Amino acid sequence: MEYRYMGREKHLESFAAKTEQFLLDNDFGIAKETSENRIKLVGIRRMEGHETRRIEITLSRMKRDLSIKFECDESLGLLKSTSFFTFLGGGPILRKKLLESEFYREIERKYWNEMEALADQSKSP
Repeated sequence: MEYRYMGREKHLESFAAKTEQFLLDNDFGIAKETSENRIKLVGIRRMEGHETRRIEITLSRMKRDLSIKFECDESLGLLKSTSFFTFLGGGPILRKKLLESEFYREIERKYWNEMEALADQSKSP
């Protein structure tokens, strides 16, 4: 999902700092790539077993706006659309993918709530 905050181009660093803190608070390791008008944060979280969760958040300064793009490795594809897969014994795999999807939806919901709260605080007069 991508969202644009109008008139907030000056707040790129504060949104990036809040994003970084959000990832740390949710047990993600962080890789950061910075340029003059863009900050890209990749969060990776180890789950039980050998599973990982990966989130990529890109914050971009535009002319007068700030754009934030939230991407994750959620991929249900064909698994979600067919019951035949379950009939063939793929139920445990489908369950695992659905739990993964639920994790990503919840973490994204929390993230946008925090960004909206920060946007309310940083409104320019």
